[in-house]
Amino acid sequence: MSNVKEHTIIKNKNSTGELLADDIVHIFYKGDTYLEIEDFKEGIQTYITFAQGQKLKILVEIGKFAGASAEARKFAQDNNPEALAEAIIIHSLAQRVLAKFYIIFHHSDHPVRVFVDKEKGIEWLNSI
Repeated sequence: MSNVKEHTIIKNKNSTGELLADDIVHIFYKGDTYLEIEDFKEGIQTYITFAQGQKLKILVEIGKFAGASAEARKFAQDNNPEALAEAIIIHSLAQRVLAKFYIIFHHSDHPVRVFVDKEKGIEWLNSI
């Protein structure tokens, strides 16, 4: 994974990604934004860039007051990279409701959990 370390931070229009430790990709979607399909495509590409063909863990953090279009939510549910596990960090009740729907309709084989605390999400990912 030495090539991955060359990509310490990947900045996209509404997100940034970085490798935490050697096996957790952190994707942070900016707060106060309305996410569209393209934003989630960029997040997936960020994961793929860091993973380099391996299965890693994903820490997705949705910034405060960020939302997503119905089309973007559907895209996220139907297009998941192969991963070991996924922790979603949310900051509001509205995001919690959307995250619950995401988990219910999630089409992947890896476990997914929602947290309000980033450290708890990382702790859970490290336990897998």
